[in-house]
Amino acid sequence: MDTDPVKLWNLIHSKGSNIHLVSTDHYKLKQLITKVAPELIAINDVKRELRKSKMKLSNAISSGTIGTEKSSYKRLN
Repeated sequence: MDTDPVKLWNLIHSKGSNIHLVSTDHYKLKQLITKVAPELIAINDVKRELRKSKMKLSNAISSGTIGTEKSSYKRLN
């Protein structure tokens, strides 16, 4: 982690990666990346929000709440 944190960050956050860190080590790595390359943190945050939005939409579609009053998705006219 100390020799090349950017390479480790890219390995962990690449698609299909099987590399995982425990939460304390991931926190330490994130703190290092914040100092070295903060744009990687911003990119990861955008990807995480997109993934969460897709999961929320998929869940709403599968449960059938889209188009009902319970839906958090509103129709634009």
